[in-house]
Amino acid sequence: MSPPRHALTPSIASLRWGGSPVISAKHAAGSRARAHVGWSAVVATLTTCFAVSSVYLTQVAFPQISATMQVSNVEARYAFTVANICYALAFFIFGPISDRFQPRVMAGGGCLALVGLLVAGSAIRDFTAFLIVVGLAGVAAAAVPAAMFTLLPRMAPPGWLGTFFGMIIAATVAGVTLGRSLPGLVDGWQSAFTLLAALLVGSVLLLLTLPGTGERVASRDGLAKVYAQSLRICLTARVARLLGIGLFLFFGYLGTTTFLTLRLTQAPFGYTSTQIGLVSLIGLVGVLGAPVAGATIRRVGPSRVATGSLLLVLLGLVTLTAAGETVLVLIGLLLMFLGVFSCQPAVLALLAGVVPADRRGMAASSYLLVCLLAGGAASAALGPVWRFGGWTSVAAVGASCVLIAALLVRLASRRDTAIAVSPPLPTEAPPGTRKRG
Repeated sequence: MSPPRHALTPSIASLRWGGSPVISAKHAAGSRARAHVGWSAVVATLTTCFAVSSVYLTQVAFPQISATMQVSNVEARYAFTVANICYALAFFIFGPISDRFQPRVMAGGGCLALVGLLVAGSAIRDFTAFLIVVGLAGVAAAAVPAAMFTLLPRMAPPGWLGTFFGMIIAATVAGVTLGRSLPGLVDGWQSAFTLLAALLVGSVLLLLTLPGTGERVASRDGLAKVYAQSLRICLTARVARLLGIGLFLFFGYLGTTTFLTLRLTQAPFGYTSTQIGLVSLIGLVGVLGAPVAGATIRRVGPSRVATGSLLLVLLGLVTLTAAGETVLVLIGLLLMFLGVFSCQPAVLALLAGVVPADRRGMAASSYLLVCLLAGGAASAALGPVWRFGGWTSVAAVGASCVLIAALLVRLASRRDTAIAVSPPLPTEAPPGTRKRG
């Protein structure tokens, strides 16, 4: 008696995947894992974009803040300086502990705090109280990218670490551009604060949909020991050289863009806050530059990507210095934003190669701490340069800092060439989870 016909006929799934139902099941598990990674990346980039934009809402609204708070335009710039410095310093708080906590919990807490602070800030009319609120908002905002710089590298498939770093950098680029543009696109900075608070509420809801990725790393070390270990890592020569690149790059970049706002209100431009916001939209090009640079790292190496990016920044600064019409301003900003944010994934990839795998979140946060602290310090330190030498002197200082950053890249490329490769993407468990112990 012959067996039934269906017993001899392989299933469609078995034929499709080499005749093995087990292979089909593994493929399905891999597809689900990739889908989880993709969705997590989308949520991470959107949430990071909105959080970062809160820091930059005041950067192009100096005239509006001046009129509302009854202070001068030059004094109004302290709203951005305080927000940016607090944002930077907060990375020292969140960076070392970002590898120990659930990223979505840390990011969600930061978003909820931002919502309350932005709503409060939109109603305040006292300048001192306003500075306190934007400073606290800067601290809350830092929790989000610190968490996401821990989440995405954990999920990165082999060879894709630079690309995943590029995605988060692209999100920060979009956040910078959104923050600089929003006050000019809506009815003033107060409306921009309120609208962004609403977007952050949506971000919190999206964070709730994340799969169970980024399980915290179990550790018996106390917080004091964790911070001490992080500080020791940052003070090693290999890491300090790479942090120095961000320090000089952002001193030049954020220092010049802060005073570019004042320059564009002068002749021959005479731009309003709305026009400055529209011009700032050109910075969205960095959204494309960062992930492209991250992918290019795999082919030519991070040092070459960083060097080429810094040359673009220099070219952009030269163009802005000579600009006397809107077209040249747009070209200069285009080159500068593209260069700055293409450089970031390259430096982060270099950093990931010289620190332990379980300290990548800390290293990335420390790098952002140095970058943003330098940028905030530049907006204050370049005040005397602006008063005595004007825009040309500010741009010259910025260009000198970018040249120093390029020299540091050259030095790092001779000694530190390793690029970290993240662990394979698991299919047996949700991507990004880490076993305790």
